[in-house]
Amino acid sequence: MTGQSSLRRSIEQSVVPALSARDRFRLVIRYMEDNMGEKLTRQQLAGLLFLHPSYFNRAFKQVYGMSSIQMLRTLRLRRAVQLLEESDHTLEQIAAACGFGEANYFNKVFKERAGQTPGEYRNRMNLNRSVNE
Repeated sequence: MTGQSSLRRSIEQSVVPALSARDRFRLVIRYMEDNMGEKLTRQQLAGLLFLHPSYFNRAFKQVYGMSSIQMLRTLRLRRAVQLLEESDHTLEQIAAACGFGEANYFNKVFKERAGQTPGEYRNRMNLNRSVNE
């Protein structure tokens, strides 16, 4: 029986290519993108790959140069910028859709990263758009 199971394992390994760390983490990033409006934790993200949260975070940081939570914040901000540019949603709606919860927290995080509030950013985008028309 053990010969059969080792043969099976050998065949599976040769037929089914192993995912690289980057490929495995892409699955996690996709999950972040699809669920960014929800509260996501490092434990949840690690659980997607059946890894211990500490190991998951170290390995993720080794591949991407930032923690999984920093990546999540980056993805949320990227989506927020897209919504600010392409929609008429309120800042509260954008904050909720991107997982920031309250608009005040969204304003704080956005200003730290962009150097301006989301409202200021949207106003500049609208001004630039009207000047270019």
